Amino acid sequence: MDGQGYYFKCFCRNANFKEQSLLSWVNQEKRVMRNSTVIFSLYDLFMLYKEAILQKETVTKPILNLIDESDTVTIILPSQMLMTSNESQSLNDLKDFIDQAVGVRENIQFIYLPTIYGPWQPETFLFQQALLTKINRSEGFKGIREGTMDAIYIDDALESMVDLIDSGKPGSYLLESGRENQWDMCAAYLNLDKDIKKFRGISQSNSPIVTVTVKKVAPIAESFAKQKEHTQRLYLSY
Repeated sequence: MDGQGYYFKCFCRNANFKEQSLLSWVNQEKRVMRNSTVIFSLYDLFMLYKEAILQKETVTKPILNLIDESDTVTIILPSQMLMTSNESQSLNDLKDFIDQAVGVRENIQFIYLPTIYGPWQPETFLFQQALLTKINRSEGFKGIREGTMDAIYIDDALESMVDLIDSGKPGSYLLESGRENQWDMCAAYLNLDKDIKKFRGISQSNSPIVTVTVKKVAPIAESFAKQKEHTQRLYLSY
């Protein structure tokens, strides 16, 4: 993966939506960023073990230029960045990029996410690995990396995220399910090992974090049924 393969998303105020590769954006002769919100998901980079790409100036420079030119910017991050424990080079790569982004502009919206599950969840998540194991299609699990303080079904998360992004209000927001031990209950439903090493710690941040509880929480059995159905269709269809 290099800068050519990095994608960003752009929401325009007139409800248009566009997903574009960074390379095509850089080579675009006329870039109209007025009345738009650009969304970068560093959450995905981290969960896919791709965060080292942020060490490359050829990747970060055009992203920072885009942040500078855009009307409003939202950066999606893993909730692990708010933890005092489990410091690692992978998280430092994200923090270094955030420092650069804040140096370009201060009024950025940061949305921190716990484990997000549902259809299309990558195999780097423990929940998806459990479902793959049940259909004998393991994808070589690298070890737990996701935040285990909370878990939110993708549709529930998206509803609240869209509201936040549409508000255009800068600041730091942590999305939560509002359910105590939600990740543990999801893990128990999938019969995961209770002694598994978890990515947990004490909340820490230099700026105020606004906690946003999702409007609704999908039933665990119902939400995993959808993820399981999608996984089986994806892996057993060939």
